[in-house]
Amino acid sequence: MKRALAVDLGGTHVRFRCTEDDARPGPVHVVEAREVTSFEAAFELWRERTGMRGRLDAVAIAAAGPVAGDRVRVTNLGWTLDAREIERSLGAGRCVLVNDVTAIAWALPRLGEGDVRELGAGDSGGRATGIGERFGTGGPDGRAAEDLDGPGTGEPGNRAVEDGRGP
Repeated sequence: MKRALAVDLGGTHVRFRCTEDDARPGPVHVVEAREVTSFEAAFELWRERTGMRGRLDAVAIAAAGPVAGDRVRVTNLGWTLDAREIERSLGAGRCVLVNDVTAIAWALPRLGEGDVRELGAGDSGGRATGIGERFGTGGPDGRAAEDLDGPGTGEPGNRAVEDGRGP
């Protein structure tokens, strides 16, 4: 059985969601950041509350803070995470750290028509998600572009241009 854990690490909440064997993702479990003093403590509390045991093949953490290489400093908590240390401490096969707003920007090109809604009449002819806008074309080559402006504590805005290579 393969397990992947997705984590949304903000300044107030740490949200965990586990997926097993390419099945639909399980429920979201929330740990209040004020309950713990580190990511590892939040992880252990999540395990305790959910009864989750066994090895994790992959952990992806979208954190509210700037990412530099394999490290992220969570702006509002003062925690510093290191992907290699997390792999060792959690016994995970692989850990990937990404800025939380960047993670949303990467998701924008994967949204379908049912995932977006019209927020207002504008000149762009785009469709909005509430956190970003999908424009019809990004330039003369016809590539799609999405613009994301969010209130995140790390990078405040991102632009994703579909180039066929993925994130």
